[in-house]
Amino acid sequence: MKTYSIKKINNEAEITKCELFEIKDFQWMAKRKPYTKGRVGYIEARGLYIEMETEETDTIVTHHNDREMVCDDSAMEVFAAFPSDGRRPESTDVPYFNFEINAEGCMYAKFGRSRKERAFLSDEAYDMANVETIQTEDGWKLCFYIPESCIVEKLGYNPFSGEQIFYMNFYKIAQNEEIIHFGAFNHIESEHPDFHRPQDFAEVRITE
Repeated sequence: MKTYSIKKINNEAEITKCELFEIKDFQWMAKRKPYTKGRVGYIEARGLYIEMETEETDTIVTHHNDREMVCDDSAMEVFAAFPSDGRRPESTDVPYFNFEINAEGCMYAKFGRSRKERAFLSDEAYDMANVETIQTEDGWKLCFYIPESCIVEKLGYNPFSGEQIFYMNFYKIAQNEEIIHFGAFNHIESEHPDFHRPQDFAEVRITE
């Protein structure tokens, strides 16, 4: 089981000081395996700032609005679980967020327990995520926030105020049959494609 350290930073420019993660674990059907990497930093009062880059140049985008099933498209995703006791989840019955964003910057973001008991985040949370996608020579880049205020509102406490352990996983996905692939940072123990498994997320801590 992998671990990841999130460094406290003062601004977005300092994201380069943060630990690199790589998405290289492609399971199930994979017609492509685009190399994908990223970094996460914590900016106090703003939340988790995330930058991801993928070497996927021939993207497919069929969804052009937020809250649509962007996982069908060329997309990158971040899931984050915050069990109140800090213990590794043993099932999907823990509160977790899923942020799924396609190459056009359209986002599908929800919060809840398990895959079925989930609700979309508010319009304000979508705005505060400040999603940006950039086309590059080698592929495309994603920048966005998981807003601290949204996390606090949903959990009822601030998981960043102490040294609490939480859990995250980072994904590269496209469910379009032409380019289908499922890539993860931490391995998913499932016979079928399923990113909604907090018990398989990597252990995360925030460090100075």
